[in-house]
Amino acid sequence: MRISSSLASILIAASAHAETHSFSVVLRAAPTNWARSATLPKWDPSNGTLESITITLTPTAEGSLALENMRPSPVLSHATFAAAVTVTFPDTTVLAWPTPQAIFDDTLGAFDGIVDFAGNSGLTHTGISATDSVSTTYPPPASFLALFTGLGTIDVPVTAMDTSSWSS
Repeated sequence: MRISSSLASILIAASAHAETHSFSVVLRAAPTNWARSATLPKWDPSNGTLESITITLTPTAEGSLALENMRPSPVLSHATFAAAVTVTFPDTTVLAWPTPQAIFDDTLGAFDGIVDFAGNSGLTHTGISATDSVSTTYPPPASFLALFTGLGTIDVPVTAMDTSSWSS
């Protein structure tokens, strides 16, 4: 499974007039169970007071899922191709994580004696692409906005974990 993620931050400030600034960071696709960092520009306080931040995380999980029934009788298979993606801010606040997933319910025949994810007892789902999106707006608290205020950038850790499951 490979997961790519798009992290967008919309910063809104008010001074003599309201301004909205939008930044996007795209983390390239990679096999699951990774940790990376997204770098976002901080809000320059000379532009006014930062009033809110909207963070949108939109990951896409892509890959395939192979199943094989090794029992002597047919089974109803329930498989979930899924990933959990999280963003953790420097104050340890965790953005609610999106879970891109695709669900497959299949009938698999009795084991045919060959573990090949094909034939009567197996199958492979290829070309799976699942996307989910979560958006959260801050504040409060004001201390959270302070993390994004100043000169320079802020690094935001992003992790992706494979959470696929199978039952019969």
